[in-house]
Amino acid sequence: HRDGTAGAPAKLAVIQFSGTIMPPFTDRWMEQIRDAVEDESVKGVLLEIDSPGGLVADSHQLYHELQQLRAVKPVYIAMKRMAASGGYYIAMGGGPDAKIFAEPTTWTGSIGVIMPRYNAAELATKLGVKTEPLVTGPLKGSLSPFRDLRDDERAVWDAIIDDSFQRFIGVIADNRSNLDTNAVKTLATGQVYTTNQALENGLVDEIGFVEDAIRSLAEL
Repeated sequence: HRDGTAGAPAKLAVIQFSGTIMPPFTDRWMEQIRDAVEDESVKGVLLEIDSPGGLVADSHQLYHELQQLRAVKPVYIAMKRMAASGGYYIAMGGGPDAKIFAEPTTWTGSIGVIMPRYNAAELATKLGVKTEPLVTGPLKGSLSPFRDLRDDERAVWDAIIDDSFQRFIGVIADNRSNLDTNAVKTLATGQVYTTNQALENGLVDEIGFVEDAIRSLAEL
């Protein structure tokens, strides 16, 4: 709440990121982050993440908001069932000093970008379906599922996806002091890592539960 005062007892805030990172949840999480910034009685924040990821833009919006938070208060991370793809992206919002806890059975990693596309061209042909979209340019209908992707269209989308992918790699390299860009690229195969694998590869810091993360943050 926005009722924190200088004389209020010190407390920790827990922000729960659960489910797919997308509207309308994004705005609600951003509001909670801003509340934690403004509440003077909050001395530290725990991000409790249980998410398989979500939209690129939303993940980066939350990361940006968390950068504002970590500039004024310490942030720790507690990963639950899954903190993969965009879920790991927002975990980087805690910054280089954030300690990341993962439960023994947490799945994390999945570093990469995916844009689902279905090709139903053969099915459309069998059903006698013809598509004749009216477009303003040669690339406007490039994601149509009723035809094959042309080489020039693939090049455009490959560049878009790679831009997001390189940003993801940079965010991790900037916020994991034990990993440089080359190390992150080696891990960024899209693979999901178990907790033990994530610990061995420097993606998380400790194996523990939410209460362990809260205890450690309280000590700080």
